[in-house]
Amino acid sequence: MHSFPLSLTCLALWSTPLRAQGWEQWQPSRSLWAPVTTPPFSKYAVPQSFDGTPAPVNLGQNPTAHLYRTMLREGAKTGPNFADHYTLLMWGCGGTDCAYLAIVDARTGTVYIAPFYVNAEIAYERTSRLLVVNPIETTWTEDEERPRLQDWYLWNGDALVHLAKVPMRPIPQR
Repeated sequence: MHSFPLSLTCLALWSTPLRAQGWEQWQPSRSLWAPVTTPPFSKYAVPQSFDGTPAPVNLGQNPTAHLYRTMLREGAKTGPNFADHYTLLMWGCGGTDCAYLAIVDARTGTVYIAPFYVNAEIAYERTSRLLVVNPIETTWTEDEERPRLQDWYLWNGDALVHLAKVPMRPIPQR
């Protein structure tokens, strides 16, 4: 008896055209921790020289890039935001604070997909090769006496090279 209104509702939903969503960089939740040492972005500075249109994403040079082709293509269109001519992209794994991280060369379209997931905040600058990744927040409770370490990576043009693990401290809450 009650299936008729439900059927009309389902028909209305199915007949609604899907709208394309614009690219929006994934944003993780805010960390409750901060590094003891300020990341030295200026130590790894690069001049900002790229001022052109980003090259089309080259899916053929990375064995897994085709799996993320929509995110890579849409994100790369936004242009460089890291280490002069690279576009750093993040998109969610689905339902958690986990995200994939990729770097696309705006000059060549070459794709690099990080061998790790991002589960909390990251920090980077257009004029620096330094990438700062906060640790996974969901793997322990606030009561645990484990040190929290932030990872610093240096982009060398082909890969992220691990530089350091930096201790973190709690951010005072208001």
